[in-house]
Amino acid sequence: MLFRSILATIELHKSGATGALLGAAKERDWTDEERELLTVAQVPYGQKDWLVQQYGLDPFEVRSIEAYSLPNKNDVGSEYYMGPSPRWGRFENGWGSP
Repeated sequence: MLFRSILATIELHKSGATGALLGAAKERDWTDEERELLTVAQVPYGQKDWLVQQYGLDPFEVRSIEAYSLPNKNDVGSEYYMGPSPRWGRFENGWGSP
């Protein structure tokens, strides 16, 4: 499930669809294939608790994974800011490894 989601997301990035979705690129109509890829990419979204349990993630790791995919991770005011902050615990800035 997670691997398929990642592959679908990669294809959506390559086509420019995610840029349009996030407002980072010119808005445009999506193709049928892109809509199908989005459905596959979003399957894990409703499975967060299951994925956390399966991978044995702690709250800092979950936050890091969520933040990594967000466009505002460089915004100091963002809840998911990936920079020096106590909210990252032993990861220091969200990018580091303990």
